[in-house]
Amino acid sequence: MHKLIAALTLTFTLATSTTALAASAQPAKPDDGAWRAKMQALYSSLQELLAITVDPVKFNDPSQARAIETHARGLVQAAHAMAATPSASPDLDPSIRLFSGILEEQSAQALQAYKLGSREYARTLFNSTASQCIACHSRTDAGVRMDWKLESGPASRLPLQYQAQILAAGRAYDPALEKLTTVLTDPATAPAFAKEKPFEWNQALRTALILAVRAERNPSRAASILESAMKTEGVPQFVKWDSRDWLRTLRAWEQEIKSGQDPASSKSLKTESGYHREALRLISVAQKAQRFPMDRSADMLYLRASAVLHEQLGRFPQGPKSAEAFFLLGVCYEILRDFDLWTLGDTYFEACIHRSPHTPLSESCYRKLEESILAGYTGSAGTRVPVEIEGKLQRLRLEAQSSTAMPDKVR
Repeated sequence: MHKLIAALTLTFTLATSTTALAASAQPAKPDDGAWRAKMQALYSSLQELLAITVDPVKFNDPSQARAIETHARGLVQAAHAMAATPSASPDLDPSIRLFSGILEEQSAQALQAYKLGSREYARTLFNSTASQCIACHSRTDAGVRMDWKLESGPASRLPLQYQAQILAAGRAYDPALEKLTTVLTDPATAPAFAKEKPFEWNQALRTALILAVRAERNPSRAASILESAMKTEGVPQFVKWDSRDWLRTLRAWEQEIKSGQDPASSKSLKTESGYHREALRLISVAQKAQRFPMDRSADMLYLRASAVLHEQLGRFPQGPKSAEAFFLLGVCYEILRDFDLWTLGDTYFEACIHRSPHTPLSESCYRKLEESILAGYTGSAGTRVPVEIEGKLQRLRLEAQSSTAMPDKVR
């Protein structure tokens, strides 16, 4: 399902990221008040929509159709307002426009699928919209905290894992982690959840790790959550195997912090080159730890590297190493697809092409992007890429190529 959704969503995100990145080329002075207002509008639509879509019976009730369409349009409009705002977000990372664009198009695609009768696909897209907010807001430990409350309103009736998503979407990390810990470890409910819905339980664990590792940069808390979660009966064996490597990585990170050897935690990174060297170091260690290309054992290192790269872009959005930062983020997110970040690698590879066209780097980005797209559209019947995606790839190939030889004309 993830590969299918990633492939279909890419049709929209490919068209979005060019405009979003161009719009962020000259970030304006941050306006926290305006940003809070846009986030509040997004929150209102998001919680109203999730309150309906997480329940399949309620979602398929014809009497809910008008409410679903109304809240979905509200979500699209709120995301568009964020992507199109003339003032920058509270940090200058160009990624904010990319995330806003993805959220806008994903919401629009979900609404279109709903109207066309593809109900389960639409519900899957609606239910994953909060993950885009979390991915954006967990990039670094900085940013506007909305501290949304869930004591009343439609979100208060959501399952705990969805309440946690909404809280995390507003950077209310501590209450979000408390709810996720309950989902993962409560002896009264967690074993049944792990057995009956293992992939949802696993996603709750990964969301908790994203928040503890990236947003809080707290390996001790991440390790504590992981150790407690692994004691829950019914945890899938593959998660237990992954957790052993993750725990070793987190404990090693703890020692780095205690000895002052983690420059990101000690705030000793000051220059673009410094951030970039640290990201390259983490990715190098991660790649050496992987036993095969998509091995999950180094996920905590890739999460750390992505946080460093986002902080680099937040401080030096137009720096000479920004295009390579996009490429490296694409590499990180390609590995981290299972953290519900499955379209981000493609988005950053395309952003890399636009930022540094006609260079060996943009060619590398194009190769990674094309490989990902072809894999997404490959199934038992072969590879069938839609015509509009083929055209998009041809245009990107022309923009990426560094050779002086002229290619065939793109029709």
